[in-house]
Amino acid sequence: MSWVDRVAPYKIGDIVQYSAAWLRNTGQYTGDVPRAKGKIVGIERTPSYTIAEIEWDLPDIPTRVNVANLEKVRGLSR
Repeated sequence: MSWVDRVAPYKIGDIVQYSAAWLRNTGQYTGDVPRAKGKIVGIERTPSYTIAEIEWDLPDIPTRVNVANLEKVRGLSR
């Protein structure tokens, strides 16, 4: 495991949801997206951004998300 992998804010296996700031910014206050929780199953890093592949608990949620739009779920075990 490289240094970049060890200090990355998101790792494979983390439980995440869309961040409140991103949901507000896109006007998504109701529906499935604000309640969706998912497990990171893959990570793709580029020099300018990081994409997480997520296995969501709800259907029809995009599986590939920029990690800048996510936050970790605290206190939830899966």
